Amino acid sequence: YQGISKMTTNLKNYIERASYLKAQQQLAHYRALKSQVNPHFLANALESIQMKAVINKQRDIAEMIGLLGQLFRITIQSGKETITLEEELTHIRLYIQVQQMRFGDKIQYIENLAPHSNSIHIVHFSLQPLVENAIIHGLEPMLGQGTLELSSTFSGKDLLIKIQDNGVGINPEQVQQLRDYLEESSNTLTEEHIGLKNVHEQIRYYFGNKYGITIDSVLGEGTTLTVRIPALS
Repeated sequence: YQGISKMTTNLKNYIERASYLKAQQQLAHYRALKSQVNPHFLANALESIQMKAVINKQRDIAEMIGLLGQLFRITIQSGKETITLEEELTHIRLYIQVQQMRFGDKIQYIENLAPHSNSIHIVHFSLQPLVENAIIHGLEPMLGQGTLELSSTFSGKDLLIKIQDNGVGINPEQVQQLRDYLEESSNTLTEEHIGLKNVHEQIRYYFGNKYGITIDSVLGEGTTLTVRIPALS
């Protein structure tokens, strides 16, 4: 009896230590992923400023840099890993302003939010990479003006956040490849395209495997990224 009791105690302690180490490993992995997303965005933003400065040499450069400075402060001032949707949207709106200064009237931005959804908590810095993806891969390659819409709706106890563009779209084979990529168990730290995968993994880390990103697209018509999270305020 004493031997079995000791074995049970040792096994329990081992499980607790293993669970703790696994949680610490996942947290370290998440922080590493998050640290990669930020420089990815900063590099694109700085490239926009450089292009604007070389081509135009106008006063609006100062405004653009000011907006970027606000983005930096929002990104680094909060040590929280989850924030409200409203806080994330403040960041998104500044980012859109920077991109509109770069592209002019090419990008029209629309928000269509469900009542009371602004107070729902989401993973910090999770929507900006998706908005950036829609602009770079959806709207930038198209001719003429494009529209980017960010909407939110409640679905039972969950909140769905959709980022939809009417850009060039993706062919069915590539859509399936992206869906498979999101579900793969892989070390994204060594992969080139990290934004979409990182956000998906961050959401699952915090909220569970039933949550994350889904992709729908029609070639020539546009792409929709849907983020599912629990409706927690």
